[in-house]
Amino acid sequence: MERYNNLQLTNTYLTPAFGAMKKSQFKGLDLLCVNTFKAPIEKFNSNLDLQNWAGKQLTSDMFSGNLQARSALSTQERNSVFRNWMEYLNNAKDVTKSAALVMMKSVFGDLKPKTDEVPPHLNGKVLNKTLGELESKIEAKQAFNFKKQYVNNLQSQLLKKGESLESGWLNIPSQKNDPKNFAQNVEKVKMFSNDAWCTKALKSEQYLKDGNFHILYDNHRPVAAIRTSGNTILEIQGERNNSEIPMKYFDKIVEYVNKEGLDKSIVKDAINYGYEKSECLDEYAQICAKAIQDNDGAAFLKKFGMYLEDDGKGGQKLNKLRNLSYGITMGDLGIDENKAFANLVKIEDDAIFTNSRATKLPRLEIIDGSADFRGSMVNNISALKEVHGNVDIRSSKLTPEDFKNVKITGKLITGKE
Repeated sequence: MERYNNLQLTNTYLTPAFGAMKKSQFKGLDLLCVNTFKAPIEKFNSNLDLQNWAGKQLTSDMFSGNLQARSALSTQERNSVFRNWMEYLNNAKDVTKSAALVMMKSVFGDLKPKTDEVPPHLNGKVLNKTLGELESKIEAKQAFNFKKQYVNNLQSQLLKKGESLESGWLNIPSQKNDPKNFAQNVEKVKMFSNDAWCTKALKSEQYLKDGNFHILYDNHRPVAAIRTSGNTILEIQGERNNSEIPMKYFDKIVEYVNKEGLDKSIVKDAINYGYEKSECLDEYAQICAKAIQDNDGAAFLKKFGMYLEDDGKGGQKLNKLRNLSYGITMGDLGIDENKAFANLVKIEDDAIFTNSRATKLPRLEIIDGSADFRGSMVNNISALKEVHGNVDIRSSKLTPEDFKNVKITGKLITGKE
């Protein structure tokens, strides 16, 4: 494994080649950098030229175009994380510029503007460990994903003994309860929060000053969170980030709250609503048992006067789309909404996608009424051409940019009017 100091380069490292260099003269991370970025090695006389070239790429705003996120909060956090990485790598004397360029591409190169993904926060100790692993893998000619391994290493460092992301709760102590490790615990909240939660970004420190933060994981995914002030619950959120307790985990959440002895007084209405909604879900599960068993969205909708039918042109049309009582969708009952709406081309009346678990409507072109996407997971409406009414995208995954080519006869409601 070869590590070297950017500022105190060895004589061998500085030895000039007196002419165009060849790929055979590079190895390890230097060769990876040359291949990844198509460095103009024909202009290089020494490895120092590669480092100077890589340094210029780092300061050329190469990755700044990837910092725009779906929400303003996530955009702000992406920029903050980016600055921290750049500052660290610019000052790190044991990391070459070629290595820094490779790492920055892995961490920031695949960020998308229509998501709230926040890149992993910088941890110097974890970075050096992961960089060493990367060098070893390159030397052994083995595939390696720096970002993925860095995240794994960061998670391993932050998790306490007995904590697991497979299934269960993470109880992250407040500043008052663990003042010595407050900075690390803030990092832990950011690391393990869902991308949809504000704790993934700038609210984590503020919330952890108030009280402990509890995160429920299921199959390596953060699915619910409990925010507290002292021993009092202030908020319970799910993946939809719509201030409703996620019904799939309602029993687990109530059981945990009771076990921990948390004060439910502020969220008692939300919990009572959850009990009522749970009873309603049980009733719908009985009414639509066969449709649920068969994962048949059309049969489910038909039970409630919504008819998903062939349009005679290779697609499907739906007379209307409504939620059931308590905002229940067929996704809440286990039916795959992406499958149900895969060939949907037209909705002939209002389309209420509120709280929908569908993530894409790949063929939907026309909505002959208003559309409500509040709290939905929909993030792909690429085929949509017309909406004959208002469109509400508050607390959704959609942005005004998604509607730039859509003819809307009413208003686009974003919550920022």
